Amino acid sequence: MELDHLTLLTVQGETIERTGRGIGPLLHLYLDCPDRLKGARLFDKVIGKAAAAICVLSGVEEVNAHLMSVSAQTLLTRYGIKVECEILADKILNRSQTDLCPMEKACLNEDEPENIVLAIERQAKAMGII
Repeated sequence: MELDHLTLLTVQGETIERTGRGIGPLLHLYLDCPDRLKGARLFDKVIGKAAAAICVLSGVEEVNAHLMSVSAQTLLTRYGIKVECEILADKILNRSQTDLCPMEKACLNEDEPENIVLAIERQAKAMGII
């Protein structure tokens, strides 16, 4: 499975592919058609804590990533979601590698998936993602 875009394998046998930057494709799937995420297998390039919280709340069964943060792995495994990644990183950085990813920064002090998703929705609105 190529990880240059988000791929979702649904329990109904459907393959959904989305392209876009950052958390946008996953966030839009979560907001527009959350039922498709329930029980699905998700493949994405980068999974941070923000994306992990979306996966928890939507009932994703398995998450596969090229790069995953330790906080994402911890959150996913805490909720019984199967996790696979090629690179496990302490944190997810922004595109210029100068600071934390804006979504990671938005949910830095949150631990509960519901609060994390509220924080990233606020950040996504501020950034014009949604």
